Amino acid sequence: MMKVSKKGCLLVIFLAGLFVVYYSYSPQQHETRKLPLKKRFPKALIIGASKCGSRAILEFLGRHPDVAIAPKEVYYFSKHNLPSRDILLEKMPLSTEYQMTVEKTPSYFFSENAPRNIYMFNKTMKLVLVVNDPVKRVISQYVQLFPYENSSKKFEKLIRYCLKTGKKIKHYKNVLLGRGLYDVHLKRWLKYFPLAQIHIVDGQRLITHPWEPMQKLEAFLGVRPYFQKEKFIFNQTKGFYCLGNCLDKSKGRRHPEIKEEMLKLLYRYYIDHNLKFYQLTNIDFDWERNAPHRI
Repeated sequence: MMKVSKKGCLLVIFLAGLFVVYYSYSPQQHETRKLPLKKRFPKALIIGASKCGSRAILEFLGRHPDVAIAPKEVYYFSKHNLPSRDILLEKMPLSTEYQMTVEKTPSYFFSENAPRNIYMFNKTMKLVLVVNDPVKRVISQYVQLFPYENSSKKFEKLIRYCLKTGKKIKHYKNVLLGRGLYDVHLKRWLKYFPLAQIHIVDGQRLITHPWEPMQKLEAFLGVRPYFQKEKFIFNQTKGFYCLGNCLDKSKGRRHPEIKEEMLKLLYRYYIDHNLKFYQLTNIDFDWERNAPHRI
């Protein structure tokens, strides 16, 4: 019969102890064994802004093993009077106790009701806001609204109408131009939440170097590092980076070529609001560098 030394026994006991500790307390345990799944309320919300990259962030987060994402936009917190919490819970994904549930509804950022409702629901909710050059956002929003009438002539005509007053064009003015007044909307949120609780993502950086904002985001959310640079692959057809599968065909649509005169008009419209937004966030996005000279 083989004899085992005292040191050998101690080593075996030590390694067995490490094994037990690892599989009992490791944050990775939900990957290494089956854990009970159930629906949980979100602990983080992607509140907007629409047409700035919020969908890309959600898709990227969906690849993170510590995150469970709601598959569809919920609009729960936009309601004037909040419905039953069970309605929200029903729309959440199944998750383990070691995962963070994240929901995305980009219209929350523009909602009059959402800041108050979210605060009343959970004042510690982590909020994620992705923004981009508001002029680029306008063009992207137009392409979504009119995918089969994608012409610069129609775009310019619609924008000039939006810059006028009148009930007929109020909806388009709010959707196209009003949603880019980031300072106006952020002030509403700062009445309820400190700036440190709102993580702001540069949507342009999300296109050119997505691993950088995603690494900052996972640190904000408190999940372990996952978004290494080498995991992102540039898609030549789409013109942006993908993590696993690329976004669906509705993303990355061709934008019309906008005349310089119209671009100047839009940058002049937003410049004061942009500067106020930079002051509120302590971030200089310098969107004016994209404008034609002498705006």
